[in-house]
Amino acid sequence: MHRYATPRPRHFRRVAVMLLVAAALGGVPTASAEVVTNDGGNVPFYARITTIGSPPQIFHDQSRAVIVFYRPPGCVPLDFDTLTFFDFPSPAGPGAFGCNPPMTEGFNIWEHGPGQDPAPTLAVTTGLGAVPVWFVDWPSLEGALADGKLPMRELAALPRLEGTASTFGQVLRPHGTNDVPMTSFSARGRLADGRSFSVAGLFVEGVTIQTGITLSS
Repeated sequence: MHRYATPRPRHFRRVAVMLLVAAALGGVPTASAEVVTNDGGNVPFYARITTIGSPPQIFHDQSRAVIVFYRPPGCVPLDFDTLTFFDFPSPAGPGAFGCNPPMTEGFNIWEHGPGQDPAPTLAVTTGLGAVPVWFVDWPSLEGALADGKLPMRELAALPRLEGTASTFGQVLRPHGTNDVPMTSFSARGRLADGRSFSVAGLFVEGVTIQTGITLSS
């Protein structure tokens, strides 16, 4: 059963504490990794929503789901199934690399290096000052997920609030290179109507997914 955090101002501190606990248990890679690369925002995905993992990485409370975009929502292909997350280059086109400009940047720590490892052991991402964040009506999104697919066209048609995060941070332990994959992120900014927001999410493979959303009145 998934657990969802009740939105509260303390959720940023809570995520930080959980990261420290994970590090103490040996779950977070250390500086002993051999290769560090900067990604410059050139990541093969568009937004933080996916059914990869258990529980699925769909961050929501009982009212809204929060979706952070690493690239401008307007250039995500309308037929792309957002739940698949990755859109790698192919003979058909550049995939997510053709959706610009990037909204984030970061660095990756690898055991051996790109092209040798399936993924980095740790990826740290920060926003560039204007990260798009959607707060999608959760009952509507839940209904759209019933068929196991969520094309961008369908996602964009759902009722939502749109915002921009002036600060965004994420720590990711990817699948494929970690025994216990994990995602943790937090963001603060303003909605299009001028209200402020803060969000935080935590996913630990096979353990939990938690979401905190605070919107000012």
